[in-house]
Amino acid sequence: MEKNYDHLSTEDKLYASWEASGVMRANNTSKKEPFTIPLPPPNVTGHLHLGHAAMLAIEDIMIRFKKMTGHEVLWVPGTDHAAIATENVVLKHLKIQNREEMTRENFLKECRKFAGEKHDRIVHQIRKMGAHLDWSREAYTFDEARNHAVNTIFKRLYDDGLIVRGHRMINWSVGAQSVLSDDEVQWEDGETIFYEFWCGPFLIGTVRTETKCADSPVVVHPTAKYIRAQNAEGKECIVTEKYFKGHTKLKKDFKIIETVQGKKLVGMEFEAETYAGKRKFWVMADNIIDPDFGTGAMTISTAHDPHDFELAQAHGLDLIQKIDFKGRMTDIAGPCSGMLVKDARKKAGEILEEKNLLFEKRPYANRIPVCYRSGTVVEPMLSPQWFISVDKEFKDQFTGKKTTLKKLMQEAVRDKHVQIIPRQFEKVYFHWIDNLRDWCISRQIWWGHRIPVWYDEKGEIATVGETKDPKSSWTQDPDTLDTWFSSALWPFSTLGWPDENAEDYRKFYPTDVLETGHDILFFWVARMIMFGRYATGVYPFHTVYLHGLVTDEHGKKMSKSAGNGIDPLDVIEKYGADAARLSLVVGTSPGQPIPLGESKISGYRNFVNKLWNAGRFIQMQTVGTSRDLSLPEPKSLADRWIASRFTHVAKEVAKHLEKYEISLAGDKIYHFVWDEFCNWYIEESKKEKNPVFLKHIFGEILKLSHPLCPFITEKLWEELEFAPLCKGRCPKDRGVLEREFLVLQNFPTPTFKDKKAEEEFQKMQAETIRVRQAQADKQADKKEKARLEQAIFALEARLKNKGYTDKAPAHLVEQTKKELEEAKEKLKKM
Repeated sequence: MEKNYDHLSTEDKLYASWEASGVMRANNTSKKEPFTIPLPPPNVTGHLHLGHAAMLAIEDIMIRFKKMTGHEVLWVPGTDHAAIATENVVLKHLKIQNREEMTRENFLKECRKFAGEKHDRIVHQIRKMGAHLDWSREAYTFDEARNHAVNTIFKRLYDDGLIVRGHRMINWSVGAQSVLSDDEVQWEDGETIFYEFWCGPFLIGTVRTETKCADSPVVVHPTAKYIRAQNAEGKECIVTEKYFKGHTKLKKDFKIIETVQGKKLVGMEFEAETYAGKRKFWVMADNIIDPDFGTGAMTISTAHDPHDFELAQAHGLDLIQKIDFKGRMTDIAGPCSGMLVKDARKKAGEILEEKNLLFEKRPYANRIPVCYRSGTVVEPMLSPQWFISVDKEFKDQFTGKKTTLKKLMQEAVRDKHVQIIPRQFEKVYFHWIDNLRDWCISRQIWWGHRIPVWYDEKGEIATVGETKDPKSSWTQDPDTLDTWFSSALWPFSTLGWPDENAEDYRKFYPTDVLETGHDILFFWVARMIMFGRYATGVYPFHTVYLHGLVTDEHGKKMSKSAGNGIDPLDVIEKYGADAARLSLVVGTSPGQPIPLGESKISGYRNFVNKLWNAGRFIQMQTVGTSRDLSLPEPKSLADRWIASRFTHVAKEVAKHLEKYEISLAGDKIYHFVWDEFCNWYIEESKKEKNPVFLKHIFGEILKLSHPLCPFITEKLWEELEFAPLCKGRCPKDRGVLEREFLVLQNFPTPTFKDKKAEEEFQKMQAETIRVRQAQADKQADKKEKARLEQAIFALEARLKNKGYTDKAPAHLVEQTKKELEEAKEKLKKM
């Protein structure tokens, strides 16, 4: 063995041998109990980040452990076409402003080409983490098989009345030029100006002055008390009693005429000046108004606010579009027509001030909806879109009972069909599901699964679902499906669904664990639960394991601007994949931030090196010893102690891994290897040699550690000749003759126990530590004695110096004498 472990020359070669041998391939005809994980597919045009690295480490540990405990494991790899993200990247790559500069066919051709070129990069990066994936089953959310699954479930949902097209309020991304679902909208804190202005006799407050340009009702609360007041010039003012009494300027300038309930104001009609000219207004009452906020009155934008839209639907109001889909004001905005919303907002405020309509303005902190992909502001807009109805009842084909998609999602966790780790996220899950609205699934982009709906010459729906030979007069819906629609089918579409007789589907579905970041519990996990139960009759997995956000070592979010970002590929290059994996899983808890810094990573690199050095020592001590699969006879006290301790630790590690407590398992392995095996047993083995036993125990340690650090353990397994060439025992489908890889071994289940040996060795350890401490103390005493003798010599020399005793201040001379006496006293005691 080389003196130092070289991960750079080891890891890629080992992974290539695993892949070439077929050891990572699953057998769908096996009689073993299956264990399946669908890999959360990374963006095909993306780059491996620390979130991916944590996910890969956790899932690989689960897979390798289950394989070593007798399961037929399948970890399904794949990538996501990531519709909006990929389309934006391709637009930048092609250096064009929008896709309409090309034909749809040519643009899609460029997208496919770009995605294909980037695919190998992300896949190579996944391999760098040592992921035990079955690459023969690699899938893609936009391949032919997934498209067939998408079209199939779309038609089923449509036939059940669960997919509908409607003219509703949606979130419109001006930057992406597409609709977004509610959970794709990010909210950023910002500051704007809050305006209060006159609308006839009413004071109206708003941060969106640009929308106050059309005929509109003035909405008041029916039971709130309103003040009608008048100033010296005869100008009338109507605001809530609370607002009036709390406003010094109003009380000074206006005299109260009467106090009335809001419902008494209903029916008032008037014309009033706006920034866009005179408009008609009328008063209506609704409980939607919060009388304690602002003036207690508001005008509404029925086509640009979800609450205003609901109000319009309830009262039969006209829907007036003030902003177009390019984010510019329509003609109704008068002087602001054609302006971008942000510019129109400022201009409208200036015009209100010029027209003496502005009462007052002030800074106002608010939250701004932003597109999670393009970073641009999201506008609430009215648009005809496709929706999945989550509250509509349908007959469940598997139970024959009526239910809703929302109920299926609620029952998943409530009835313990699906366990969420950590459990604290169950509350988060229910908060989202219980308040879930219909899911807008159509997107106004080209890259993605196209809506499988065809229209005839009259614009009526001609057919829905997979259509191999559409009539030449038919046209397909131009929109595509939300990326999460196809991703929601991932656990079962990758196994052959909708063909329920597919061998992979019959063997490996439902899957077992869905491991991912907690940030996509809503985007993805809940939708997989919904579609899985709806389409297959069973929930797609029994456990959801959520890892947390990777932060720097101080718990701060990593970012390029903060200069604290870490590239996992750089970590692997410098420290090796094993160190990277250990640093991401040990000392962490599910759902909690994962602190990571150079010191932590280098610490686990030291552990890897410790294993290597132990292996080198054992190789030198056991040259010529045979490979012994059974436990050799423990001869010494140390042999019996380490064997008994290993039994205890192995059982604890297995128990933790069964419960997905990876950090606890890693911590136990780390301390057993470092503190007990290396620091104690190896040293004791030099006194009473038992090389066969020494080698055997180390081989078992390699098995125990393999799920967490596969590369170093596999290399040592090979170097110490634990892995002879296959002799008819290797899988038949391996392409080359290979060694018996470590992952094919049984996970350790030792039974040797010797409590007496543990107690005796513990006493010996305590005595050894006492002796070592005494020796250390003795050595320290020698050093202290030498220091005191040197100090006494120096102090006496100073006092013998007449120049010092005659010229130095008296208190310094006295201090020197005191120090000399104290030093002599200490030396005397020693």
